[in-house]
Amino acid sequence: SNPQQLETLVKLGFASKRKMLRNNLKSVVESDRLTPLLEKLEINPQARAEDLSVTQWIALANHLSFP
Repeated sequence: SNPQQLETLVKLGFASKRKMLRNNLKSVVESDRLTPLLEKLEINPQARAEDLSVTQWIALANHLSFP
């Protein structure tokens, strides 16, 4: 995994604390692509950033590619 991409993803995920993760990430991933990915990784699509484990963050970063 790319540590810089993981760091960027986590920063985006925690950008607005009370928002659901999918809303915080919609600037880099289309929601029609993100929701199925979250479900595939067994992450609740309505989860907030603080609900994810470190392992889930790494898995998500490994499945996404963005600048």
